[in-house]
Amino acid sequence: KAMSLDTAQQNLFNITNMCHSLYQSNQSTKNKTFYEHLRFLNEWDGLRLASAQMIASSGVANNHLAGGDVLRMANNVVRFTKLLEEKADKDVQLLTLSMDDFISNTARNTMKFFDFIFGEDSNDQIVENNVSPVIPRNVRWEASKQEEYNFLAKENDAHITAKGKSRVEKEELKEKLRTSPELGPILSHIEVLVNHALMAGQ
Repeated sequence: KAMSLDTAQQNLFNITNMCHSLYQSNQSTKNKTFYEHLRFLNEWDGLRLASAQMIASSGVANNHLAGGDVLRMANNVVRFTKLLEEKADKDVQLLTLSMDDFISNTARNTMKFFDFIFGEDSNDQIVENNVSPVIPRNVRWEASKQEEYNFLAKENDAHITAKGKSRVEKEELKEKLRTSPELGPILSHIEVLVNHALMAGQ
């Protein structure tokens, strides 16, 4: 069931209020950056702040470097789904990758993206003037492995959103997010939307 506009606005209002209660909300944190908050807040508050920023932030808290990714992703899913429906008679192709899959096997999913863009049989294409029209698959694979190395190298930070949690701990945190009165309603709706898109893209 789709969420009504009034309900969505109320949910965003609740998330904004929660964010203000966590970010630079007292004398000891008024000059701390967003990243410093993630490092020094307790585990649950750090996760709530990071989630709020990913859902509704304008990016002001971190100099417009990021923010609102979750809602933007959901909007992309809706718009691309509509495009496929409107252009059903056209050759429109869509690839949907989940972040969980990307994190669990970065190289394989980066390669999947490259193959979607360039085609899996590009090594068989004709080379004109010694210049290939696309990147050979062996070169793509090396680039994919380098991307995985770079991604894993960034995952050594100490804050709650970094790697290092066991599967059980991650599931417990996900369940807390789903049942959070501020974050749960929107995240649950988006989870259903994205899972449907992923199943449709298989």
